[in-house]
Amino acid sequence: MIRMFLFGAVWLSCCAGLQLHFTRRELGVLSVSSVPPSLFSKQPTSVPFPLQYLPIGNCWALKVSIADNLMNGFTFLAIVDTGSPFLTTPARSLQLTDSTRFPSSYEQYGEPSGKMEWRNANYVTLIAEQNVLFEQRHIVLGVPSNEVVKETGGIFAGLIWKDDNRPSFLQQLGFIAMHIDFGNNHLTLSRQPLLSRNDPASCTLYNLRPFGPDLYHYAVLCDVVELQFIDKDDDTLVQTLSLDRNNVKRPIVAVLDTGLTGCILSDSFQRVNGFPLPGRILGACVSIHSINGEQIRLTSCDQHWRLSSFRLPWFYDDDDHPHIIAMGNTFWQNTKSLTIDPSIGRFKVEV
Repeated sequence: MIRMFLFGAVWLSCCAGLQLHFTRRELGVLSVSSVPPSLFSKQPTSVPFPLQYLPIGNCWALKVSIADNLMNGFTFLAIVDTGSPFLTTPARSLQLTDSTRFPSSYEQYGEPSGKMEWRNANYVTLIAEQNVLFEQRHIVLGVPSNEVVKETGGIFAGLIWKDDNRPSFLQQLGFIAMHIDFGNNHLTLSRQPLLSRNDPASCTLYNLRPFGPDLYHYAVLCDVVELQFIDKDDDTLVQTLSLDRNNVKRPIVAVLDTGLTGCILSDSFQRVNGFPLPGRILGACVSIHSINGEQIRLTSCDQHWRLSSFRLPWFYDDDDHPHIIAMGNTFWQNTKSLTIDPSIGRFKVEV
């Protein structure tokens, strides 16, 4: 059985998963900072992490290190992915990790699928701001097959908070909320809520769980989705197809996915509404609203626009689920920050 809960697919990314060998004693050498490395003396409420922007794949990556009890290990870049729940690591981590009670599985990232081995890492270390090391023991992580890594283009630090089958990366670290500052390449993970239910600029997270198993994706109900496309009879004419929630048969739901370069549309848009998608779609604009009714428009970036449309095997019933638009980094490239707080069912985007 293949479970598909992930959208992560970073097209053209050749940098994620970059590996550096080290012994744990040498970890401080890997930092570009001149500040000597140190461990947190106690569990902090929130931890800031620097991110590295990878321009080819248009994604943001976190520096992660794993090691065994003999202090042998390596450091790699993991794409910050709000569309998956697990930390995945390069194949060489099989030599440094132990078996778990979780059997291997087949997972699907976007369209590609492949085998995943579930392993226990004795040490997982994240390099925080000020060259401080955030270290956690005995982390369950996934080691994807080479085919999955090749097709999806990267290794992921999944930030979906919950999974019904295995402990999520965030749960194992003890964090419940996150803030991604895209402009300043910065991630904050927090043990306490980062938003208030009464924040007028926040938005309500949409619950997908009634429609399928293990659907803890961060999603939001859309008011309008606009697709810009080239007229099939006149290459100089750009038109807009507007999909209004009041004029379609199902809700339109956007999934917030920083592990995806472009955009994915569920094939339900075509099946249910009975019209084909335009052949040459140039971009999209998604309109949502905050809890006080303010409209928020999220627009794709021309440079990093990629579009796929296929059946999503997530749902109990193909005839009864929302239309899905997965918003990858082509949208986040045009925003300042994203805060997600699943503990209170809210998120906030600054455009």
